[in-house]
Amino acid sequence: MFKYLKYELKGSYKLPLGLLILMILWCPILYSRIGVWSNVGISSLAILTCIGAILTTFIYVIHLYKQDFSEDRGYLTFTLPLKGRSILWGKFLLSFIWLVIIGIGCLSFVAIIFIKGFDASVSLSINLFDSVLLISIFMGIVYLILSIFLAITLSKVALRNRRLGGISFVIFILLNSAVGFLNLLLIKSFPQGLELPTGKIINMVDLNSGYVNITTSNNVLTPYLYINIASAIFYVVLVIGLFIFNSYLMDRKMDL
Repeated sequence: MFKYLKYELKGSYKLPLGLLILMILWCPILYSRIGVWSNVGISSLAILTCIGAILTTFIYVIHLYKQDFSEDRGYLTFTLPLKGRSILWGKFLLSFIWLVIIGIGCLSFVAIIFIKGFDASVSLSINLFDSVLLISIFMGIVYLILSIFLAITLSKVALRNRRLGGISFVIFILLNSAVGFLNLLLIKSFPQGLELPTGKIINMVDLNSGYVNITTSNNVLTPYLYINIASAIFYVVLVIGLFIFNSYLMDRKMDL
């Protein structure tokens, strides 16, 4: 699998490298405009640059997965002596590696503009709140990547030898709608949640109205994070299930 990942990295480095070079060239230009342009304008351009780089990378890694189902490259990929889970692992790690590298590039870009340029203060300490928030973001990215991969795989299984069309997008919307509906039912059935950073177990559902209600703090200046325990377990199991089901489809149902 790691040889396959190494091969994929060699064949896909040009666009991420190009984005990093563009940010390296654009950063000193934008930095030189501090004091000349407004801080709001510079901040907006810095944020838009990072959003554009991340979105471009995300679309690119999805394309790298999709091309193995819609182009001649797929015949080479699926004739390799690898199981579906190995190919899927390779594609997932490839996507995650490029997203992390571009993410680090964006953080460096923003740090230079905001911290060095604007003399903004920043705290490097990470508390429980920050750690759980980072884990939540990580799980969200993992789920998003795997759900898109599964939608593409299902569309290929459904269309057989025809070219992929908008059905993968439809499957993605239906899949996430179903997941969101099930998650909401789960929260209402098991409303116990964890409030951070206090660590208190709270009821996240208003028993009178039945709606999700997490406004438990009167201090609006303090950031709070609310995690439903059943929902968190649900998403962990879901991510594992998406990976296993996608691997099964790639092994047993794929017809190139």
